[in-house]
Amino acid sequence: MMPSLTLKYSNVINALARYLSSQELMEKSRLDPRHFTRDRMLTFPVILSFLLSGVQGAVQSEWNTFFADLWNRAESIRKVSAQAFSAARYKISSRVFDEVNRELIALVEKEISIPRWQGLRVVAGDGTTVQLTMLKKGIRSIVSGVAFGLYLPGIERFLSVPLQMGSGNG
Repeated sequence: MMPSLTLKYSNVINALARYLSSQELMEKSRLDPRHFTRDRMLTFPVILSFLLSGVQGAVQSEWNTFFADLWNRAESIRKVSAQAFSAARYKISSRVFDEVNRELIALVEKEISIPRWQGLRVVAGDGTTVQLTMLKKGIRSIVSGVAFGLYLPGIERFLSVPLQMGSGNG
């Protein structure tokens, strides 16, 4: 009997959670070997999970809700400040998102069949211009770039989103 799709998705989520908490990912992704070595509230997996959760509101409000969900509480809990998060997120390389995405795609391909057309994987592509805030030598500037995404329809996941940086505007 084949495992249900729900079980397959559960397997993917559990394996991804283990990967997010792995020493291997942390060592590849932190910018300094001294980062995330102490037992604190803002551990590497907590920061990364929060960044991946799709924050849409004010950071402090989102943190309070995130920790309430983490500890299965109905009311918001203030465990960390937005400033502490801001400092901690700069200790993680942006390359972590490519690493996590590659792992997620590999897990999905292992557990769930990906739609194919005549034996080929179907991929959609799209590009857009983006503006990012960069911090260099203590000075913030706005930098333009182009993001080009390769999307896997059917499983609704990006295969890759490389970013080509342009010049600063300010």
